[in-house]
Amino acid sequence: MIEEPGTIVVNATALDGSGALTVLRQFLAAVPENDRIEWIVFISPDIEIESPRATVRLVPVKGVKPMIQRLKWDMFGVRRWLRREGIKPAAAISLQNTGFRTGYNIPNYIYYHQSITLTPYRWSLFKKSERKLWFYKNVYPIVIRLFLNRRTRIFVQLEYIKERFARKFRISSNRIYVISPLIHLPVANDIPPMDLPQDTINLFYPATAFSYKNHSVVIDALNRIKSRKFVLWLTVPEGTFAFAGERVREVGVLSFDKMVSMYAAVDAVVFPSYIETYGLPLLEAAALGVPVIAADLPYAREVLDGYAGGTFVEYSNADEWAAAIGKISKKRRFPPFEPERKASWDRLFAIITHKC
Repeated sequence: MIEEPGTIVVNATALDGSGALTVLRQFLAAVPENDRIEWIVFISPDIEIESPRATVRLVPVKGVKPMIQRLKWDMFGVRRWLRREGIKPAAAISLQNTGFRTGYNIPNYIYYHQSITLTPYRWSLFKKSERKLWFYKNVYPIVIRLFLNRRTRIFVQLEYIKERFARKFRISSNRIYVISPLIHLPVANDIPPMDLPQDTINLFYPATAFSYKNHSVVIDALNRIKSRKFVLWLTVPEGTFAFAGERVREVGVLSFDKMVSMYAAVDAVVFPSYIETYGLPLLEAAALGVPVIAADLPYAREVLDGYAGGTFVEYSNADEWAAAIGKISKKRRFPPFEPERKASWDRLFAIITHKC
């Protein structure tokens, strides 16, 4: 039990964009109202975000974005800041995958949302396009281990991440909790469908152009289908896959409303990515009853568990993708999927404040 009044310190200096920033926003929005607990949250100076209440103090930290500087801050900087301010925290929380040191023997928690480290795949340090992946696979685990101790507890988003984290870092699964992120799923008929050609079967893959998103297997699959009626819509900049031919359309990054409009218009969503922490587009499509063809991997199986419209294909086999795509029919829909949530941010805060 945290003695009240008390201070809980949160490290989130690396959360400055995309899904990581969403984690921070959701965390702050869910901080429980309790005037006897102060929350000190270290953040990036590059973001615009407001404190949700008077008990949450946001502290921008400059110059810690490069990994070396971030490591110095995590190992020494937080501790010095706390000593300088005369603060002895009751607990410490990292929202950015790796822990940090406070100089006190207190409960510490890590919200872990980086799946690359836990994958079986290999990359080369000597290939520029793979260097960052190599780092997360080979160096990042060393950094994670630096901050694990007997008082560390881990939060993850899926059961498969829990199992892999426990195995890789030799930590008891009893110290790892599955907390589902807050997801705003689209509702059918809320947004009109995008105006797409009606004489083709339209496939949609909402993903960035990272190599592990595996666009090439779907493009290869299309080339193996003799029928010209299939069109693949991608959320990548125009020209990214210039070699792909006329059946691939690149529409760039879409707003949430336009994404929902695309889901409503297409005949299927394809998702061949072989590395995912959660796979949000799978749930978004399933919530609208759209047929989904996904990589036959643990994240997709878990996220779509119970959805009647899911088909699973070996992620690297273009022939299997071609066969699955070839079975897609025009405008077929399934009952909208309502996933079972493992737990919520409320559960996370209950564990942290020892009030479970």
